[in-house]
Amino acid sequence: MNNLFAYGSLMCADIFEMVTGGAIEAVDCCLHGYQRVAVKNESYPAVFQSESSTVDGVLYRGISEPQFKLLDQFEGNMYIREQVTVLINDNEEKACVYAIHPGFTDCLTMNSWSFEYFLRHDKTGFINEYAGF
Repeated sequence: MNNLFAYGSLMCADIFEMVTGGAIEAVDCCLHGYQRVAVKNESYPAVFQSESSTVDGVLYRGISEPQFKLLDQFEGNMYIREQVTVLINDNEEKACVYAIHPGFTDCLTMNSWSFEYFLRHDKTGFINEYAGF
C-alpha cells in the first residue's frame, strides 16, 4: 500500500515534506469507522476504531518505501500502521493510517482535536519541537 491517510500534523504539506524529504500533493478525504482525539500533553492527535465516527483528513498517494520508513520513525512505537479505506468524493481508495497502538490508549484525552486550532496555535511549536524527530 503506497497511500497514506493523514489526519493530524502530517496534513500540513510542509511538515509532511520535512518528515519524508519529498513533496506530494494531498487530496481531501475522510475515514469512516475511526475517531480522532487529542493526545494528553501534546499538540497532535491519534485515531482509533470507532464504528459511528468519521475523521476528515488528506490522502497522499505514491509514497515510497523509504518515505514510509521515515514516517514509521516519526510516528514511533505509539502508533501502528493499519490498512483502511478512505472516501474521496464518494469513491473508495485503499490507504494506510497511523492509529494509536492499543498499549498507548491511556495517553488519549477523548477530547476532539481541531486542525484549525493546531494551525493557529500549535504548528510553530510543533515544528520546533519535532524538527528532525
